[in-house]
Amino acid sequence: MLFGRPTTDEPPPPAGVTVREVGPSDADAFGWTYEQVWGGAREITVLLGRPAYRCYLAEVDGQPAA
Repeated sequence: MLFGRPTTDEPPPPAGVTVREVGPSDADAFGWTYEQVWGGAREITVLLGRPAYRCYLAEVDGQPAA
């Protein structure tokens, strides 16, 4: 979980790194990535697509990373 005040004043990510909001169609990649660190992917993937939550996936050279 991450909390912060919204801002548009942020540096771009390093080359090859992308961060994007994910939805239900990204459940496999998001769940696998979450599972590698925290376990319990089933508990987090239920939040995908719910209006009160926003989930993000970072990729390095197109591969899920965080």
